[in-house]
Amino acid sequence: MTQHIIRSCPPAASAAPPSPVGAAGRFTATQAGTVLAFPLMGCALHIAGTPVSDILYLLGTCGGIGVFVVLIAAGGLRRLASRGAACLKAVAAAAAGK
Repeated sequence: MTQHIIRSCPPAASAAPPSPVGAAGRFTATQAGTVLAFPLMGCALHIAGTPVSDILYLLGTCGGIGVFVVLIAAGGLRRLASRGAACLKAVAAAAAGK
């Protein structure tokens, strides 16, 4: 019976050709939500009476965590470590006045 069902199925439709832009080049709902979430959170916190310095600290910290997660996902820990070392060298050079 299984043989009969397999033979009677129509051939699968061909898949649509891949988009030339690719998934990485599209602006998705996730990106739009992130772009809108930070200013809306800041406005809501300001309306609630939170001081602006606290809002900037909170949103900056959230953004830093987001950057950290993207770097981990995009290149792994080795790439993150090399970029972190480069940032620390730049900060040390700036502090030394070079």
